[in-house]
Formats: sequence, structure tokens, C-alpha cells
Amino acid sequence: MLVTKHFIFIHVPKTGGTFIRHVCRNHLPPDWLVDPTTLGWDSRPGKNAHRRYTAIPPEFSELPVLAVVRNPWDWYVSWYAWRERYPANPADGNGGRLWAQVFARAEADFEHVVRAACTAETDDGPIAAPNGAEPRWLQTMRRWRIDYYSALLKVKLGTGVADSRIQIAKFENLRESFLQFLERNAIPVPDELAAAMRTEEPRNVSARGAYREYYDEPLRDLVATHAREMIERYDYSF
Repeated sequence: MLVTKHFIFIHVPKTGGTFIRHVCRNHLPPDWLVDPTTLGWDSRPGKNAHRRYTAIPPEFSELPVLAVVRNPWDWYVSWYAWRERYPANPADGNGGRLWAQVFARAEADFEHVVRAACTAETDDGPIAAPNGAEPRWLQTMRRWRIDYYSALLKVKLGTGVADSRIQIAKFENLRESFLQFLERNAIPVPDELAAAMRTEEPRNVSARGAYREYYDEPLRDLVATHAREMIERYDYSF
């Protein structure tokens, strides 16, 4: 999460958030940026990147909030390519151990990973927390019978979307959508920020092909079924 004096950005993984935070930290006026330590947060790089909507400090609760969504079929390809580079490690804590089951430490193929992410099941049975305490995303998957990405959105954004507190941009036109968000909320857009947002290179880009190349028809339909709510809400298609 990026907290500024004029707006808040919630970083949902694999939706261009690293790029947004990088450009803002380097090209917003320095006095706009709120020091995490003043909020009682960990100041180490990356420690606050993926905080949830519910973590917004009360004194900033009236500020406009932005989050980004991405076509779920494309999201899974990006997520898979990233996890191939950084496979889950048992030392990463509960989340790392859980997703080590899904990715088999980068040995599982794309179909295996997406099926597990849609159904919370692997070839060895249901995904299971080693200590028996299921994380919220896994509870959400099972409760709503939805895929991991949809559950992640529910956990990260909470009631913010339904309550119209969070404004949504699409990854597919991220740069212009971010600038439009600032303009729509009467937030002055520094020329330096606008230029950087339009011209700087993307961040954390994985080597991968077009997302449609990764799916056969059954796998495409599996994502369509389990991510149906977010596909319909944000008007996505394969």
C-alpha cells in the first residue's frame, strides 16, 4: 500500500503495482509521501507493499483509494511466470509452504498450477495449511467456491469496492487510468509524474508468451467458471 497526503494506492499482486509505486516514489513531490514509520508500519522495503484495505489508517480514511485489476487468464500466466523465477520455499512461512504444494517448487506445469488455484485441490488432495490454520485467502476460496485470484481480490479489497470507497483501474490501460484517477479526484498531477507514468519502462516483467497460448479449452473454461464474478464485474473475456 502506498499512502500519500492526497490518495492511497492498494497494491494487488501482479497488477502493475510495483511500477505505480516506483514512479510515485520517484516523481511525486516528496512531501506528498507518508513515511510508513509514522503509521507504525515496518519501514523495510517491500514490507508494506500488499497491505489490505482494512489497513488504511483512520486519519486517511477519507482520501480517494485506487486499486488495479487484471484479466484473470492473463493474471495466472503472469503469476505462474513469476513463481517459476521465485518458487515457494518452506522457509517463507505459512504462505510459502502452502503454495509449495501447488507449484511443487517450480516443477508443476501451468495446467497443474491453474487447476489447483481454481479448485484448492492438488493431485495429492486438498491444499492444507501445515499447522491447520487456513489463511484467509484459502478460507475465502472454499467459502465462495472461487479461484485464488478472485479470493485474493476479496481479501485485499474487502468491502471497499461494494461500498464505492475503492476506485478500480484496469491493468490493460494502467498508465492512463492512473492519471485519470488523479484528475477525476481533483488531485494536481505534477508534470514530472505524468511524463514518467507515460514513458518509464515496466517493472518486474517476466519472460512469457501471450496468455491465450497457455490455455486449452477446458482450462480456459475452468478459470471462466471460478472467476465468473470478477469477470462479469469488470467486463473481461478470454
